[in-house]
Amino acid sequence: MEEITDEEYENLDLYEISTNGLRSANIDEKRTLAGASSDFYTFNMTSISGRDHNGFTIRTSEMYCRGGVDYRIVIKENGNIIYESRYYQGVNLKIRANSKSNYKVTIDNESDNPLTYKINISLWREE
Repeated sequence: MEEITDEEYENLDLYEISTNGLRSANIDEKRTLAGASSDFYTFNMTSISGRDHNGFTIRTSEMYCRGGVDYRIVIKENGNIIYESRYYQGVNLKIRANSKSNYKVTIDNESDNPLTYKINISLWREE
């Protein structure tokens, strides 16, 4: 897992993530999360095109919370936590992933106030 710049994010070759019965992970939405609550996104790495992907990206942006942005991102692979970190602003994360694994990304609002944010989760592949 690595944190990347906006420029690095824009240069990635991104793809829609197939869900195979799981929630769509071609996620690009604006959300409002109540104080001290969580949203989660589940998906797997199966490719629609048949070509393996190297991983997925998570981008949070357009963050607003009265009193200051304070949230945690937790990533689980097949039920095991592989990443957890707290943030006070938007972030771009690039995660190497196993093509046979299922993933769950959780956004935990650590504030008592509502958190408004935009989230994008996409596959990436190195050519």
